[in-house]
Amino acid sequence: MGLSGSGTWSVTYNLFDSSTISTPNSSPANSYNGYFSTGQMLGGANNVTVTTADYQTGVQGRWYYPNSGANNLFYLVNAGSTPVGNTGLFHYTVRTDHTKDTGNVDIGYHYVAIMRTARSTRTAMGFRIIWRIGMEMERLIQGSPIGQFRSTIPAG
Repeated sequence: MGLSGSGTWSVTYNLFDSSTISTPNSSPANSYNGYFSTGQMLGGANNVTVTTADYQTGVQGRWYYPNSGANNLFYLVNAGSTPVGNTGLFHYTVRTDHTKDTGNVDIGYHYVAIMRTARSTRTAMGFRIIWRIGMEMERLIQGSPIGQFRSTIPAG
């Protein structure tokens, strides 16, 4: 991350996985970030270090978090300080079952939550199940405050 210009930078709710963080001029304001195999930025508060980066593969990628655990990526769920509705990520998820985020914002990269619904219809041949997959995209990924940066994706 290079810092330049006269603006004020703040680094919040990111997961740094096996990254090298360099802040040559000064460390920006930072808090509520996750770290795996990466040194923390100076001056940060309420950061979380995980010891196991146990990503799960799902329909949209391979960077989902597990649904339970301790000291693993699940530790980043609800680890932020802001209610998810205030961040614009209420239609997003970090889970493979695509349960929308609730409570406080999860730290790290989010996918758009895909909602699966099933309904039965009666036809001349009997009942059949119709699966409808609806993507709720109130905000495009590139327009979300966290979706613009893929800081959870390790190099390589």
